[in-house]
Amino acid sequence: MRAALLHGAHDLRPAEVPDPEPAEDETLVAVEALGICGSDLHWYDEGRIGSAVLSQPVVPGHEIGGRALTGPYAGLVVALDPADSCRRCALCEAGKHNLCRAIRFAGDGTAPGGLAERIAWPTRLLSPMPEGSTAVDAALLEPLGVATYAVQLVGVPVGGTVAVVGLGPIGQLVCRVARAAGAGRVVGVDPLAHRREAALVGPGGVDAVLDAAPAREEDVWAETAPDGVGVVYDACGSPDALVEALRAVAPDGDVVLAGIPDGNVTSFPADLARRKGVRLTTVRRMRDSYPAALALLASGRLSLDGLVDRTFALDEAGGAFDRALARDGLKTVIEPHR
Repeated sequence: MRAALLHGAHDLRPAEVPDPEPAEDETLVAVEALGICGSDLHWYDEGRIGSAVLSQPVVPGHEIGGRALTGPYAGLVVALDPADSCRRCALCEAGKHNLCRAIRFAGDGTAPGGLAERIAWPTRLLSPMPEGSTAVDAALLEPLGVATYAVQLVGVPVGGTVAVVGLGPIGQLVCRVARAAGAGRVVGVDPLAHRREAALVGPGGVDAVLDAAPAREEDVWAETAPDGVGVVYDACGSPDALVEALRAVAPDGDVVLAGIPDGNVTSFPADLARRKGVRLTTVRRMRDSYPAALALLASGRLSLDGLVDRTFALDEAGGAFDRALARDGLKTVIEPHR
């Protein structure tokens, strides 16, 4: 079958690879849509994520939607949970599957990813999509699950204001989940005008947007949210984004870190956090957020419309990654069977 292998930074090559052979507890899935995630871009741009370094060619990609070819869901559009935890360690037994140290994760070198025509994956980690859903919708379930988990970690002040710094795909989804969870007002922050505009016009979008400007002297948050923001989600990961989040957050508030910093390092002025007594919470992938994410979709309280603005064929994978890295749009998807 056709696939694309990441050999190193900016070195993504189409290739013929053996067809996967599903084990007894696995389902063979035709991959019809693969979303490019921010973590995929770290692998592509740096050849690493934090301390994890690419040591051999790997089929990347973990935002996978497709059609089950075998097993109990044969013929259905399914989304894959890319995290295959061991289910035996103390963390797994405590329900913290996302922190399992023996986890297999699609596309990170411990297991093949979805940038291929087919993938074999544990049947228990497949979720049938609501009727009428497309494979692209299914590929978006993983980032929606991450956004759902980020909001679940600290909740939202019902009827109150939340802020989201970074309006890429995860940030856009956090805005929508926060709204569905009861936030009365959502403020988005991003340096890119097209992302700010998309957040304003998207379904369940934000009420107001700000241009990210870390060097500005005026305190725009004094006017935007005079009492501060109870919960701020950093969906970017850069030090500037974290500083923005700390400026916005209210005393005794929460900053949820959902972004991954370049170079595995971030920093911020300690007094910004210390004097406000801010709680910093990190997001590690997700736990069991698919049921909640699917419930949001099925209820109609959340829409995925407007997120995907460009699709590519498998042979165009390198261009797709370059386009996503340039942040020219919102969500880039590769369709391996196109």
